[in-house]
Order: sequence, then structure tokens, then C-alpha cells
Amino acid sequence: MEQDILTKTKSPDIKVFVEEITDQEIREFSNFFSYQAGVEFFKMNMLSEIQFLEPETIKAVFKGFLDIETEVCIENLHVFAKCTCTTEEKGACKHIVALILHAKEEIRKN
Repeated sequence: MEQDILTKTKSPDIKVFVEEITDQEIREFSNFFSYQAGVEFFKMNMLSEIQFLEPETIKAVFKGFLDIETEVCIENLHVFAKCTCTTEEKGACKHIVALILHAKEEIRKN
């Protein structure tokens, strides 16, 4: 699983980061295709499980032909993302975008 730095944050708490991040900021560390596909994955509820491993990590699995494991974590106020998908693109893939959107929704519900 390759790890990419997405952005910096002011808080070491992943829930605070997820609550405060805007759609525009998500667009900035992904690309047009990844963002649009991630929004579609979110709308179609493609995520099978999400875990908040507090205070600094969220993980999820996308079930499909191949299970895709994703993780977003904070280390030293840098936000890192890992995904087992095969994309060669820089920044956040569609799975990471969908994970962040799902996490925002989970936090909003609770």
C-alpha cells in the first residue's frame, strides 16, 4: 500500500480533520476523475466497513471483484492516505475520496 501526503491539518484528531475538511479541499488533493468517481462511490454506498481508530486513523474496505483497503491517518499534522487500488495517479484516489465522504457522513449522524 503506497502512502501519499494529502495535506496538512491543525489537529492530530482524524475526526476533527474530517469534520472540518471542505469539498473544495478534497478536490484539491485529488483530481477531477478521482473526485467524481469517489462521490459516485459514496452515493452508491460502495464502502462495506469503516473503522475510526482514534485518534488519528480511519480505515475502510470496499468490497467488489477485489477488496480494496483504504486508510487515512494523521502523523505530525500531515494527512496521509494509503490504498491498495492500482491507480497510478497522484493524490487521493476515488476510494480515499469516498472514505473521507463516508467518514464525514458517519460523524454527522452521531
